Amino acid sequence: MSTGSDVEIRIGTPLPSSVLLTVGSLIDAAWPGAEIATNHDQRVDQIIFRIKNRPARALTEEETEALVQAPEPDGDLEITRLGGDGVGVLTPQDVAANLLPVIEQAFEELPDAENYLEIPVRNPANGHRYILTFARSASQTPHELRMAAEVKLEKAYADCSAAELRAVQRLLEQPRESGSEDTFEAGVRAAMEAMRGLNFGRRAGS
Repeated sequence: MSTGSDVEIRIGTPLPSSVLLTVGSLIDAAWPGAEIATNHDQRVDQIIFRIKNRPARALTEEETEALVQAPEPDGDLEITRLGGDGVGVLTPQDVAANLLPVIEQAFEELPDAENYLEIPVRNPANGHRYILTFARSASQTPHELRMAAEVKLEKAYADCSAAELRAVQRLLEQPRESGSEDTFEAGVRAAMEAMRGLNFGRRAGS
């Protein structure tokens, strides 16, 4: 796009930070004095470089290679805007929002998947394989599942009533053979104590 004696190079975003640094360095080397202009069109995510309307300076292969930026070891930032209006970075929330149409379409195309989908993804560059999992989260977040499990456990405790404890007690009262080692009784008593310690038989009144 030309604005008088200047030309604008518009690049859609988001862009990994290493890619943006590489592109910016190449533009500045080819057109010395290049500037980053403010993006006034908020409907479009883009970064605008403003250069003088003149032929680019030819770069040697060595110069070009020296300007290439390697990705950050911990991963590049995804830049959405850069200019007079500041710097914009794609956040995890933005990524999730962009993925939402993909997730919903995946569930529509596979109606038999009631709760979750697993999509294998392979990186052709290194052969690494990953699993992308989409899950419907209604009442299924880790916190919600834990709370539901605690409710079930509480019910299980309450269901162990006085009848169960009395049944164990009757076992203890059965006649024992003379001379026998008392390991049976010791074991049952230990079981009863364990049940009480876990709040089993809370209606037994013991």
